[in-house]
Amino acid sequence: MLLSIQACRGISALLVVLYHLNTAIFNTQKYFSGRPFGSIFDFGHAGVAFFFVLSGFIIVFAHARDIGRVDQLRRYLWRRFQRIYPIYWVVLAAIIPIYFAVPSFGVGYETDLVTILSSFTLVYADGNTVLAVAWTLYHEILFYAAFAALIWNRTAGLVLFGAWGTCIVVFQAISPDASAFVHFLASPMNLLFPLGMLSAVVFRSGLRLPAGTAAVVGAVAFLACGAAELVYGRSDGGSLLYGLGSALLIVGLGRLETAAQIRIPRVLEFLGAASYSIYLTHFLLLSLFSKVAVAAGLRSAPEWLAFLLIGGVTVAAGCVFHAAIERPLLRWVGSLRKTTGPQPQPAQTR
Repeated sequence: MLLSIQACRGISALLVVLYHLNTAIFNTQKYFSGRPFGSIFDFGHAGVAFFFVLSGFIIVFAHARDIGRVDQLRRYLWRRFQRIYPIYWVVLAAIIPIYFAVPSFGVGYETDLVTILSSFTLVYADGNTVLAVAWTLYHEILFYAAFAALIWNRTAGLVLFGAWGTCIVVFQAISPDASAFVHFLASPMNLLFPLGMLSAVVFRSGLRLPAGTAAVVGAVAFLACGAAELVYGRSDGGSLLYGLGSALLIVGLGRLETAAQIRIPRVLEFLGAASYSIYLTHFLLLSLFSKVAVAAGLRSAPEWLAFLLIGGVTVAAGCVFHAAIERPLLRWVGSLRKTTGPQPQPAQTR
């Protein structure tokens, strides 16, 4: 894994934390009376767009050689399962009993059997999730399934991605009345994954590219989208604009790293490794630590200080969760594959 990609994952997670801290905690009277930094972090939701582009890039970076090799499909599925489900199930198992014990903590559907089963499998049912931030994982699993088609059969996979992308564009253009499930399938957010895939193809190609310029232009474009959003509000196509900036930034940083022109700070490398744990736990921890802060009288402190303390403790707790639970769990699950998995077979292509 490129360390620059790890750093980008960490930055994406921090953006989402800042977004929820600014809009769900410091924009709620029961916690604090105002937002010390105004709306400046409201564009942090774009961290999700960044994540999706990164996912597309990482999958191609890690599995490009598996495309068209049906014998690699089981290995691919296992690696995707290992990355997403085990630690997610740990968090899910911890939160479900809370909603049964104190239903007022939720909206009401958190104890519904369909919602629980959908949340457990990450198979879309009605859009409701037990873990609020898990809505992005439904898109992630959908993308993994589509990429599995590429591994099973290159031609079929390319046709699937082409048809899917075309349907999304047409659907968004005509905006017909449709079910929630159709809107999920046709969400423009799903276009960010193939955008990330394309950026990985460009990165791996011999295409001459001014890497530093690409990285700077990508970062500026991403931040410019955020600035425009502050002035004009969010737009339907905003996620794709954030995605384009993300793609340029990722390719530029990756090229700079391979040319040994940049060094990634260890703190960003670690944040990237811990990004999934931070993402899964941050919304729950923000709520918990905000309640603790209010009970401790932190409302009387400067709001900027409370903002930084709650955000910092939340990220730190996510990092501890990664080091103490996620990392050992990944090692254990990985060992299951080594001890029980099938022996490698000769390569087959389709």
